[in-house]
Amino acid sequence: MPHLELRIMDDAHGASGTTARGVEASPELESHAAALARARLRFAVPVCLLSFGGFLVITALAGFTSVLDAPVAGPLNWLFLLILLSFPAVGLCAWLYHRHAVRWDARTAEIIARTGESS
Repeated sequence: MPHLELRIMDDAHGASGTTARGVEASPELESHAAALARARLRFAVPVCLLSFGGFLVITALAGFTSVLDAPVAGPLNWLFLLILLSFPAVGLCAWLYHRHAVRWDARTAEIIARTGESS
């Protein structure tokens, strides 16, 4: 599947507005690539922060308090339950990422087709 690689260089390394391949980048291409990058960041940053924050909270609660030691059912305590639930949570994040990545790939192909660029 084709992908779009756009690297805008500053004046110290090359003429502003050129890509890594040395092809002049059109303003339309730059705006579409920037919108695609923003869309990816709007997804990735919250998911990463929530995932990292969740694991950090579990680690802090398990290491510094006895809150998660309370039994839920029989020998099963809250810590074990939360750790078990983290596996489906990671799977959900991967599934959501895949759904979004399919859309990003379609948008990338559309941008390439519209601007006439090929990789």
